[in-house]
Amino acid sequence: MRRIELPEPVGPPGWGRRHSAFWAAATLSLLVAAVYWPILSHDFVNCDDPTYVTENLRVQGGLTWSNVVWAFTTTEAEFWHPLTWLSHIFDCQCFGLRSWGHHLTNLLLHLANTLLVFFCLQRLTGARGRSFVVAALFGLHPLHVESVAWVAERKDLLSGLFWVLALWTYARFVQKSEVRSQKSEPLRFAIGHLPSSIFYLLSLLFFALGLMSKPMLVTLPFVLLLLDYWPLRRLSFPPTLQPSSTPPLRVFREKVPFFALAFVGSVLAWWIQQSRHNLGRLDEFPLPLRVGNALVAYCRYLRKTFWPSDLAVFYPYPQGWPLDSVLAVTALLAAVSLTAIWLIRRRPCVAVGWFWFVGTLVPVIGLVQVGRHALADRYTYLPLIGLFLLLVWLIADLLPLWRYRLAALSLITCLALGACLTATHRQLQHWQNSETLARHALRVTTDNYVAENNLGAALHHAGKVDEALVHYAAALKIKPDFAPGHSNLALILAGKGRQEEAIAQWREALRLEPRYASAHYLLAGQFDQQGRVDEAFAHYQEALRLQPDFPEAANALGCIFAARAQWNEAAACFARAVRLKPDYGEAHNNLGTAYMTFGKLPEAAMEFEAALRLKPDYADAHGNLGKALYYQHRGPEAVLHFAAVLKTNPASLEALDLLARILATSPDPQTRNGAEAMRLAQHAVELTGHTNAQVLDSLAAAYAEAGRFSEAVQTAEDAARKAKASSQTDLAVQLAERLKLYQAQRPFRE
Repeated sequence: MRRIELPEPVGPPGWGRRHSAFWAAATLSLLVAAVYWPILSHDFVNCDDPTYVTENLRVQGGLTWSNVVWAFTTTEAEFWHPLTWLSHIFDCQCFGLRSWGHHLTNLLLHLANTLLVFFCLQRLTGARGRSFVVAALFGLHPLHVESVAWVAERKDLLSGLFWVLALWTYARFVQKSEVRSQKSEPLRFAIGHLPSSIFYLLSLLFFALGLMSKPMLVTLPFVLLLLDYWPLRRLSFPPTLQPSSTPPLRVFREKVPFFALAFVGSVLAWWIQQSRHNLGRLDEFPLPLRVGNALVAYCRYLRKTFWPSDLAVFYPYPQGWPLDSVLAVTALLAAVSLTAIWLIRRRPCVAVGWFWFVGTLVPVIGLVQVGRHALADRYTYLPLIGLFLLLVWLIADLLPLWRYRLAALSLITCLALGACLTATHRQLQHWQNSETLARHALRVTTDNYVAENNLGAALHHAGKVDEALVHYAAALKIKPDFAPGHSNLALILAGKGRQEEAIAQWREALRLEPRYASAHYLLAGQFDQQGRVDEAFAHYQEALRLQPDFPEAANALGCIFAARAQWNEAAACFARAVRLKPDYGEAHNNLGTAYMTFGKLPEAAMEFEAALRLKPDYADAHGNLGKALYYQHRGPEAVLHFAAVLKTNPASLEALDLLARILATSPDPQTRNGAEAMRLAQHAVELTGHTNAQVLDSLAAAYAEAGRFSEAVQTAEDAARKAKASSQTDLAVQLAERLKLYQAQRPFRE
């Protein structure tokens, strides 16, 4: 079999050869870094970023074995993409929630992808100049802003990285396999001398890693077949039996593992979307509507490629498209496709580029509807490579061989890249924060209920409640069955004291979307405030069932169990909340309280200390830690915590009583302070109206420590009478013993 030679550079003499690959790569790096550098000052946005980073406790937990296991087992966000989760986890490990670090990772990935597109196309075609232009268009086109400037779209960038690596290693495999067919070579350890099978396995591995980043990559085997036709020229069309061509059976056999991975990835993605109830129903999105929207979407993508205006983060799904529009776009797509086939022998770049573009959009074109959008700019991240390849090669081939051809090509390139730079710079400004993003979407689209809702959420978060209310209402006016809009509106109504209206809104949200865990939790909280504990309990349970990693719901459910004295169940809920959210101070405090009821004082103290590390001014945790230390006979350590409680709440009866008791009865002479103990205890007695035997006991001990034994005796006798009257038998017995000490003018020591 003959060796297949990769094509030599095509074009006028010198184009693609005057500049080294190093300078081409350096220029690409400079251009991409310069245009995208402003994203380092951008915030997170309220579209999907909360799901992936800002409200995802697992991701924020950083690189732990538990989080790695979670990344490989979760289907959160309606995908199985463990490598995407790991990249976000790694960012949080490095940068926490500082948005610039997450944006920097996106920028670096896009920069790497741009360079890989250049090197990969140069490897495939041998045409350095044209590969540079395609890579520059890829790196600078404004349709890619969404994938780069949106932290949650890390999956586009990561999957794109593995996609291009898979293509590059496949090209190396083809080249090496043809060399091997000519002569056998010894195994060497330099990358350029690895055997062809290694590159084949690497290509398969990169494909698998890409699918673990985003399942849209299932079309890669079809693209490999396109590349086998051109530029690798391993297949012919129509098929021939020429001895010089690579046997088609061999080419297709090589793709079997790729197609197997694609099949598994497709089934897994479909199953997850189905199980998460994220697939559009046929009654909501009828098949004729899907087909019509898919055809129109192809043309809308083409229009946005050549005239990238009115770009938005969300494009509402239409009620329908006019038949004449659908027929027109169908005719256009058919004409281009037939032309590409007609030119396949003379201009193979047209067919390869066109069907690369059309084919890679198939998984997201909407025939299987995922989500509620009609199309998305981010879906073009990889498909546009095919379209750029078509345009660059076709323009270069069609220009006549004349002395100014290089100048003409350079001018066309500069104009195109200049336009891309300008449009991308302008589009990036809309991604500064949630408010700028939503306001831009509302300017360039109509009936955009998602943008109205997101703008309302941004304003609500900024404290502009009345403005937020207007946009929530606008979202519901456009789409009355939009469950998040009802839930957000309920939050504002609850804040304005209109509880019953808020409850009605949450009930409507749950009627529309019964699996809405957040709405269950918020409704439960409203019921809890109103004392409707049984209803709150049911909704907390449902929220936790629907979203098992919901720490706030677990903590709230634990509080209800605790109120019912079901401490085993309460402790389990609090422990779950702490496990899910280690920085959840309230849950640590509640778990410590549960441990105290079991008599596990050291464990309780550890939880209270954890709560205070997270929130040093947490009065409840100070008080609880003070009690835990006091009951362990660590009174001197408890003093500081009770003092901290009184600093926040001078009328805390428990803190006054226990601090007075420690100052009056501590075995440590440096801790005892009779005068201060007497002042605190007198304040506590006044608060109780001289009716609490426990507090009177503390006051008696304080009198004794201050040397005022007659008052100690009188107060102890009064306390004993009140203890007997209230059936506090044990306390009455203790007071009788202490009374003997006071009568003997001896203070009481614990």
